Amino acid sequence: MMLKIFISEKMKFKKICYFIPLISSLILILFTCIEWYGYFRKTSVGIYGVFNVLYLFLPFMMLLTITILSSIIAEIEHKAGAWKVIFSLPLRQSKIYICKLIWIILFMLETCSLSIVGLIILWLIYTSEPLPFIFLVKQVIGCFLASFTALTIQLFISISISNQAIPLTIGVIGGASSLTLARSKIEYLHWLPWTYPSLATPFIENYKMWIIVSIIFGVFFSGISSVMFEKSEFK
Repeated sequence: MMLKIFISEKMKFKKICYFIPLISSLILILFTCIEWYGYFRKTSVGIYGVFNVLYLFLPFMMLLTITILSSIIAEIEHKAGAWKVIFSLPLRQSKIYICKLIWIILFMLETCSLSIVGLIILWLIYTSEPLPFIFLVKQVIGCFLASFTALTIQLFISISISNQAIPLTIGVIGGASSLTLARSKIEYLHWLPWTYPSLATPFIENYKMWIIVSIIFGVFFSGISSVMFEKSEFK
């Protein structure tokens, strides 16, 4: 049953959903290259300054991509007025919610993979310096895993509110403020879900802690939000 729901969810997606990972990864790579070439190329770190630039852009792009995917997937149901139909089906609605969550995770993993592959290709073309591959993977995948809590929150908000301008605004503000919150001396702000991606970088000594925190909170909130989804009432 779960597999059938998973496949049926795929059939409802707009074509743009399949292009978002590619577009997002291309934008990330483009901005990283432009920023590095303009400001870091002639510094002492040289080509390795790419990772400093990646740190600046990656959290925002990760959270923005999550926000856009969540809104598009939720908007499909809102526009079609499909929630009442879904809730009339003889199955647990939480399974539908979880399938939507899994699809966003898969799209985000595609985004991560394309970003890593793209950066590797450009690195090999531009320089003969050794590529710190493990560091690159840790930075990109770690940022995604640290975004899991924000992902679960963003999906729930997008499904709960029909006007997608609201969840989009929340996601954009959260993504834009991620790096600022991470650098704040007020440690309480570090525990906001949108801060985790900026703290989950190998540049920071205890970065793994924020990945673990995000996964734990994300799983916890996924369980709560799926139960709340089952009890929701849609017009």
